[in-house]
Amino acid sequence: MRIPILSVVFALLLIPQAMAQADKPLDCGTGPITKVFGGTSWLVRSCDGIALHVLSDSGNPAFPFYFLIYPSETEKGRFVIEGEGTGDKQASAAALADIRRLSAIDIASLIAETKQQKKK
Repeated sequence: MRIPILSVVFALLLIPQAMAQADKPLDCGTGPITKVFGGTSWLVRSCDGIALHVLSDSGNPAFPFYFLIYPSETEKGRFVIEGEGTGDKQASAAALADIRRLSAIDIASLIAETKQQKKK
C-alpha cells in the first residue's frame, strides 16, 4: 500500500501538537498488525495516531518485551524508543537495531497501516 506523501507530511506536522496533550495516557488500541523486526514477529499498534507500541508476539524469544516509539519533544522529526521486558536480550537487541533504522516516514506508514487494520 502506498501512502500519499502529503498525508505523511501532514501527520508529521500534527505530532508535536498531539504530544502537547501528554497529561493524558496514550490510547494504543489501533491495530494490531504483525511485523518482523530482528528476524522475529512483533505486534504493532498505534497510539493516538502519533506513536507506536511494539509488543513481542508470544512465540518470540524476546517475549515478554515491548517498545514504545514516540516523537521527541526536543528534536523535531526525531523519535524516542523505549523498551522493557524480561525475554531474550539478543532477540530484543536485534529488533531494536531494526527499529532504530525506521525513518519518520516509515513510522508514519506503520501508523497508517494500523489504522487500516482497525477498519477491517
